Amino acid sequence: MNGQLIPFEERGDSIPLLRDRLQMGSAETCDITLEYPTVPLLACELEWNCGYWFLRSAANDAPQAGRFLLPGDLIEIGECRFVIDYVPHPVR
Repeated sequence: MNGQLIPFEERGDSIPLLRDRLQMGSAETCDITLEYPTVPLLACELEWNCGYWFLRSAANDAPQAGRFLLPGDLIEIGECRFVIDYVPHPVR
């Protein structure tokens, strides 16, 4: 496991990050399904890249499109908010 997503306001269970690439959205085909009306079918993708999690948004106008995440960063998808928790493993 390369970390977890912790619900920001302690609503619900933590989500383990079990693979190197994970799709998040409301579609049943997503690796992490968020069943909320404000969450797009495909909201974003998390990718383990060079020892850090990289967030790539499916929306072109998203403020979080294409950025590396550090432990403790907040991820907002519709009405869902998570804090990412992991230990970076920089590649040398």
